[in-house]
Amino acid sequence: GSTITAGIKLTMPDHWHTYWRITGEVGKATEITWHLPAGITAGETRWPVPHKSFSWELGSYEYSGEVILLVPFTIAASVPPGPLILRADLTWLECETDGACVPGAGSVQGTLLVGGKDQPGPAAPELEQWNKRLPSTGPPVRLVARWAAPAKDNERRLRLEWPTTAKTNDFFAHHHGNDWQIGPQHKTISVDEGRIVIEKTVKFFEGKWPTHISGLVVKFDADPKHPSAIVVSAPIQPEAAPLKIGGNLRDSLTG
Repeated sequence: GSTITAGIKLTMPDHWHTYWRITGEVGKATEITWHLPAGITAGETRWPVPHKSFSWELGSYEYSGEVILLVPFTIAASVPPGPLILRADLTWLECETDGACVPGAGSVQGTLLVGGKDQPGPAAPELEQWNKRLPSTGPPVRLVARWAAPAKDNERRLRLEWPTTAKTNDFFAHHHGNDWQIGPQHKTISVDEGRIVIEKTVKFFEGKWPTHISGLVVKFDADPKHPSAIVVSAPIQPEAAPLKIGGNLRDSLTG
């Protein structure tokens, strides 16, 4: 058996966009349903790093122009040589900046030629280009997450800190469920000596407040439309106890 990578290209006209796997406060992620021959298994879709946008004060994580969603396929050793058809049904939401949204649906298919040796297909260079735009898993970044204050109604401020040399940074959370959500907005608390501290708001709906956070530490310096990112995670620490210094109370950020 072996593994190959295929891609589904989404192309949007100017001023239109589709959405990342975590959409933000508006939008709907593209969904893919595969119909595959016996012995071929699709892995989890790999999403390139999106850019962040705001419309009517609502934030979302988007793709504009074009994007290729990458999908790994495992080919069982029992699959005989010859051509195989890989087919997928897609649904998506395409929105105009500050305008209307149009739901879409369609099907795509491609031919996989199973043979005795690995040979790159004609789309290999383009797939490699988009592979470089996937979030990285290293080198590791030490994320520190801590509640900044007690909950107020259904909201609570979360303070995030990590080392960085980039001028423009952000954090895109991986979680966006019916229990709690973290919006795209953030407030920069400090950028000093190679570290950044930001605050984001956690909105709580049901269940329990989160005890762990994961997502992307994002850098926009090179290309705002194609930022780079590293996957990070950390336990959420309790609020720092106030320290009494010279008669004044000052919060400890990192403990």
